[in-house]
Amino acid sequence: MLDALSLAVDYPSTELIDAWRTGHFLGVIESALAQAGDTGDMPRAFVEQAFAELAAAMQAYMTDERTAVEVQADYVALFELNRERPPVHLLQHLYDLQMAATQLDLYRQLAERYRSFGIALKQGEGARPPDQLSVQLEFIAYLYGRLAKTPTGEDAERLCQTLHDFAGTLQWIDAPIQRLAHADIQHPFYLPLLRFVRHALDLCHTTVGDVD
Repeated sequence: MLDALSLAVDYPSTELIDAWRTGHFLGVIESALAQAGDTGDMPRAFVEQAFAELAAAMQAYMTDERTAVEVQADYVALFELNRERPPVHLLQHLYDLQMAATQLDLYRQLAERYRSFGIALKQGEGARPPDQLSVQLEFIAYLYGRLAKTPTGEDAERLCQTLHDFAGTLQWIDAPIQRLAHADIQHPFYLPLLRFVRHALDLCHTTVGDVD
């Protein structure tokens, strides 16, 4: 599920837009939710309601009249470049008030954490910042994939601990969600999407469990 969401909060490719139109994207999310099982301390109704709102928003937004170019332009205007108002960049260092590190320190810390699990981020032109939401969601999805292959032992404990801790640090997305909820920049699709991402992270945090 989080690998699909990591694509959804990044610049939308034509393949992703097609998956939105056909319902394949929602099918992947719905299937993952069905397999999630017990949500621990998190009421299942919260997740299901957020998914229902996302599904309704996607159906209303992805009309036949809306072209892929228009969808991509919406993303750019909302999250990357806008002459009328500041874009809502999905970058941790802009919102995480609990972060004691500088932006450069945060980048180094995240890059080191990714490398410790064998992930080296692309460098140079076209590289994504390590604190970009899509990168962080992709990392969590990767950890889940590793955990599925190694369900027991010391490596599994390390994976669970990292999943629990890392998912907890992504509470910073509350800030861009609040900005998007502001009346003059509210978006009919991306606001429900980010709200669902927030619930998905809560689900991840609770189902992995506190392994301290």
